Amino acid sequence: MAPCDAGGGLAGFLTAVVVFVRDRRGILLDVSMVVTREALNIIDVHSETLTPGGEAAFQFTVQVADSAMLQRLVSKVERVEGAVKVVRGGMEELMRRESPAGFWANCALPVAEEGPPLAEPLPGGAEPPPPSPYPIAPPSPDQPM
Repeated sequence: MAPCDAGGGLAGFLTAVVVFVRDRRGILLDVSMVVTREALNIIDVHSETLTPGGEAAFQFTVQVADSAMLQRLVSKVERVEGAVKVVRGGMEELMRRESPAGFWANCALPVAEEGPPLAEPLPGGAEPPPPSPYPIAPPSPDQPM
């Protein structure tokens, strides 16, 4: 973090964070609202979308009072629906350090841990049928709604 005095009593530190998300309508607004509430000021915002509806990243350069304020900001941004990971630093720095493929790998959803099987295996090792594209059967005409 770099010391900052923007005048008007907003002394603090400047730092950049990159928020990796699963792109959806309104996610930039949702993340920006949290950052606005938790930081003293947003100095700059930059966004990149790898795949619309897929991976996106937002870089916020923010002014914070101290490292505790930054930790609260990161913690609350991580709770936004669709947020995958928050990393300190800038996009260009992360791209150089990790390569573009490594940078975008930060958007990958965490892999669920393997647990016990949900059902007993079928006799003879048979494969279960594929799931129905219709999870609930439509009502029959003589069935009341």
